[in-house]
Amino acid sequence: MRLVECKIGPRMSVLGPRKTWADMSFPRKRESISSIFMSSPLRTCGDDIKKNRFIGNINEENKMKKPVVGIIMGSDSDLSIMEETAAMLKKFNIQYEMKILSAHRCPEKTAEYAKNAKKNGIKVIVAGAGGAAHLAGVIAGHTILPVIGVPKESKLSGLDSLLSIVQMPSGVPVATVAIGKAGAINAGILAAQIIAVSDANIAEKLEAFKKELIKKVEKKNKALAKRK
Repeated sequence: MRLVECKIGPRMSVLGPRKTWADMSFPRKRESISSIFMSSPLRTCGDDIKKNRFIGNINEENKMKKPVVGIIMGSDSDLSIMEETAAMLKKFNIQYEMKILSAHRCPEKTAEYAKNAKKNGIKVIVAGAGGAAHLAGVIAGHTILPVIGVPKESKLSGLDSLLSIVQMPSGVPVATVAIGKAGAINAGILAAQIIAVSDANIAEKLEAFKKELIKKVEKKNKALAKRK
């Protein structure tokens, strides 16, 4: 798993007091994964580490575990949604990387990432953005890899985000999922399903996941029957 690390200040995590990532059973020690920090504000793209931007940080333990899914977001404000995609990939033991790229603020960087993704071992790209959400479409225009678009909720209830992603021209498809958290979760599952076509281990995990869904429905039916 490769994560983006950017500095915001001493010991200030972008995740703050929220426990979502901890609930995802992520390793707690720094030796296990890269810690994630974000600069504030994170609104532009560049190469200067001191000004934050992108820092790909893979530790010795994870060097042999190359990411196969790229989780891309237009801003650090999208992280609360896109971490749901990461949680699903973690569940299926799929290595991923996370980056902040922008179709508007740093189009060259975004295009460069998309063009090199396949060469770098990425098999699926999940791109989340809101408003004028062109990120997934721009990436799809520069790669033959499957691209999944996650519309973020916005001032227009996410409809602007949804239409910006789903209304792609013929020849440049983007697999668009639902708005917000549900879409981010489904994006992780869909990415796993794409990879499972050529990976029996992932396919087996997906089969088990489907069985879990059935058990949850059965459990709810039993609980409902007791209320009668």
